[in-house]
Parts: sequence; C-alpha cells; structure tokens
Amino acid sequence: VVKHLLAQGHMVSVAVRNPSSRSLPDAIPIEIDILNSDEDVYERTGNPDLVIHMAWENGFVHSSPSHLQNVDKHIRFYRNMLAGGLKRLSSIGTMHEIGHYVGAVTEATPTNPVHAYGVAKNYLQRVQALLCREYGAINQWLRCYYIIGDDRRNSSIFRKILDASDRGDS
Repeated sequence: VVKHLLAQGHMVSVAVRNPSSRSLPDAIPIEIDILNSDEDVYERTGNPDLVIHMAWENGFVHSSPSHLQNVDKHIRFYRNMLAGGLKRLSSIGTMHEIGHYVGAVTEATPTNPVHAYGVAKNYLQRVQALLCREYGAINQWLRCYYIIGDDRRNSSIFRKILDASDRGDS
C-alpha cells in the first residue's frame, strides 16, 4: 500500500513503533504506538488527510486474547484522530468477520465471526462507522478475502501450505 501510494505521488507517513525496523525510503516514519495514542495524535502524525489503518497484532493467531484486549485501544486511536480533525478513515478488515459461510459473499453478507480475531475486527468495523458518522468523516472498511480457485496456480495462503507440504516442511 505504501509503495503504491508513493508511486502515485502521494506524501506518505507511516506510524512505526521502531523506525529502524522498517525500510521505506520515501515514506516519513512517525515513531508512535497507536495502541497507546493520546489526544494530540492527529497533530503528532502531521494532520493527515487520510488514515489507512492496517495495524493489528497477532492477526494469524485467531484465538489470541490480544484481539479483544486491544480493540478498545484501536477505537481510542480512531476517536483521537477524528476529534483532532481527520476527515477520512479507511481500515483493513478480513473475511474472518463473515465467519463460516457457504455461497457468494458480497458487502451485504451478514457477519458472524467465530473467533476472537473476527469478533474484534467486526466490532471495530461497526464502531468505526459510528464514529465516522459522529465526526462527519468518510468511512471506508476494506475487507480482504482469500483467493479461490486452483490452489496450485495462485498466490494464496493455500498454495503456500501445499508447497510447504510438498517440501516436507512441518
């Protein structure tokens, strides 16, 4: 996302806990822990026009208690950014908010998460919509899905699992 935005000519700031841990040569690193934001976070991040929130801990450990423990910290970050003047908030969700579902999935498909990660993201999505209405900001929830089809001829996680199995990896 950062590389694409930079290639389009946008000025991009990236919130990082440790600036030396990321190598984004043309992005502006802002050392900040969004899970511990305060009321001046909007100013400290340079008064951005748009926030694309992609930060999440333990995303691949779906049952981790951190998902439910940290969701209010993400909400505090959103509220502080919106109260500071943010006018557009985009966040990344996943198909885990949908839960187990058979059939075609659309944006109108009801959510029914089945683990802590899905529950926390689903809750965050609903609170984000509420806060954006409250502050008059543009709300965008961008939900990512797994690729379906021929697992041997795509770049999905399933292809990676099959390749690892073929190599004898555990």
